[in-house]
Formats: sequence, structure tokens, C-alpha cells
Amino acid sequence: MTASIAWPTASGSRFTQGQWSVYGVVPINDKTSAFVEYYGFGLNSKGTDAAHYADTGVFYLLTDTIQLDARVGFGLNQAADSLFAGFGISYLF
Repeated sequence: MTASIAWPTASGSRFTQGQWSVYGVVPINDKTSAFVEYYGFGLNSKGTDAAHYADTGVFYLLTDTIQLDARVGFGLNQAADSLFAGFGISYLF
């Protein structure tokens, strides 16, 4: 579980935004893991409701220092994006 507070800017003025995440990771083998996550932002932007999301994905350890990942998810309320996907690469240095 993670939680944080940010002060982003919208239309030239700052507002307080809480951010939270609850997730679980399951190892599949020595190089691959899967995850599921619930997270949100509140306020999503100034004057709106909190946005709630769910996503799932996989991590793959390509080498000892390079990890690939992919995810797909969806919004759980009207303040959230309907559907999203992403790919990433991480490098440990």
C-alpha cells in the first residue's frame, strides 16, 4: 500500500491531491511476476471528484538490470479514464 499528497496546478492555481494504491504481486517464475492494483487520485483535478482505477499486468526481468512491464486497466467511476494500457522498461544503475 502506498499513499501520498501532491499540490498540482490547474488553470494557474494549486490544489491538494491525495494519491493511494493497494496492490498485490504474484511470482510466476524466476523472471516473471503478475500484479493487480487498485488506485486513485482525489481530487482528480480542481473541482472534480476523486478518480478510481483498477489495473493488472506483468513484469519480466530481461537481465539482472533491465525489467520490462505491461499493464491494462480501467476507470471505476466517471472521473476516471475509461480504458488504458501501457508498456515500460526499467534500468537499474
